[in-house]
Amino acid sequence: MVRGLNTVVERMRETLPKLAHAPLHSTVPHPRFGPLNATEWYLLIEMHYRHHLLQLERFKHAIGSSI
Repeated sequence: MVRGLNTVVERMRETLPKLAHAPLHSTVPHPRFGPLNATEWYLLIEMHYRHHLLQLERFKHAIGSSI
């Protein structure tokens, strides 16, 4: 699981510079938020991972673990 998270973080770092060249008018629909461009998708992914990492911290605190 940790390796998978690290892979995602690395891919996010590789993708970030490419966003400067992504056209704002080019979008892909999201089921809840409607059409999103590449930068919006990137920010959504970052927010989603941050949410899960905070959940993990709360879980570890609740069980008294330092995993």
